[in-house]
Amino acid sequence: SSAWWDDDNEEYELEMSMDIGGDANQMRIFTITSVNGAGNVIDSTATVGFLGTLSTRLTGTSVVANYLGTDEDDEWVEAQNGSGNTDWDGRDIRTQSAAQLALGQLEQAINNKDVKRAELGAFANRLENTITNLQIQVENLQASESRISDVDVAHEMTEFTKNNILSQAATAMLAQANSLPQLALKLLGG
Repeated sequence: SSAWWDDDNEEYELEMSMDIGGDANQMRIFTITSVNGAGNVIDSTATVGFLGTLSTRLTGTSVVANYLGTDEDDEWVEAQNGSGNTDWDGRDIRTQSAAQLALGQLEQAINNKDVKRAELGAFANRLENTITNLQIQVENLQASESRISDVDVAHEMTEFTKNNILSQAATAMLAQANSLPQLALKLLGG
């Protein structure tokens, strides 16, 4: 919580917040800003989780609150105090039973949010497992390709060595065949 006068001393800025969590999904429950010298709250904002923003404007005796969500199914909240109505999604919350009904609907919305987060978490886990499996398949494919390449090199070296030996043997046989007539002439001549 913090409080201060603005630069031109016309508004008293007050900020009150309660944060839940300690990471990127931190939830801010409540924040009020801009209180004028007469003690009237001029502007107020509150953010809720990562799903949207609750902004309120308070002037005199009336309060207008809107929930700005990121999904078309998000609820809009409008509340007026003083001379106007106090309603939530078209429901009057001036009586205890109506307020409890609104709280029940809010609980249901929170439960729905929890279910959606669980579904998203399960999807993220499945996606992560799929990525891991694909990485393993890539590694296995590279290892197989390497083994095939190594086998081909060994086979080609074997063929090269065999052909080299045959070539040397043929050269030696030809040299011997060429020397036989000379040897026969030596024996006959003398």
